[in-house]
This record gives sequence, C-alpha cells and structure tokens, in this order.
Amino acid sequence: MDTSPRDMVWNEFIREQFGLVYPFTTDESELYGPCNALLDDLFPVSEHYQVSPQFKPNELPGLCQWTSQFFTFS
Repeated sequence: MDTSPRDMVWNEFIREQFGLVYPFTTDESELYGPCNALLDDLFPVSEHYQVSPQFKPNELPGLCQWTSQFFTFS
C-alpha cells in the first residue's frame, strides 16, 4: 500500500507541542522545541538516527538572519 506524506497523522504529543505555540507568532524560535520533538519522533535514536541541525548566517541583506538545515544520519 502506497502512502503519501499527506496521509501521515502526527501523534497527540506532537500536536500538543505545536498547539502550545501562538499561531500568529513572528518569533520562529518558539517553533524550535516542537520541531525538535517532531524530528525526534520521525527519526528516533533507537533506530540509530541522529538529527544534526546546521545553522548558517545568511549573508544576503533583507532576508532572515540564519538559515537552518537538518541532516539525518542512520
């Protein structure tokens, strides 16, 4: 059976974490905790995954100050 990412349902714990963030926030750092919880759920250490966020300063004026990239290793 082929499933699409749209068919995935986040568990209650993950929905709760995102629900704690004010929906109209402009402070992206408020999403760091819920995003980390989601990544930990999708890529569990018990299955030998390691999520390694990489933060790089943005050098283009007028754009966000930092760019985040997430790498997963297994």
